[in-house]
Amino acid sequence: MDKKLIETMYALSPAQQGMFYETLQDPDAGVHIEQFVCTLQGALIPDRFVQSWQLVTRHFAILRTAFVWGARDEPVQIVLRQVE
Repeated sequence: MDKKLIETMYALSPAQQGMFYETLQDPDAGVHIEQFVCTLQGALIPDRFVQSWQLVTRHFAILRTAFVWGARDEPVQIVLRQVE
């Protein structure tokens, strides 16, 4: 991953480490998967929706966070400078 794209990097918290371990033990269980679904009513203007979501992701780093493992000994969370 290009270091210019990374805002910061953190080790996993103890709770995240536990969740990671449980997921490795049973990857198909979906125990730690959460999903939020909503229905939008009215006319949707796609460009404005994208702009709005980009504002939200700029404001909340957690929405720009990726969990990376494989090339490293331990999994880490990487906060990206921006996402699309």
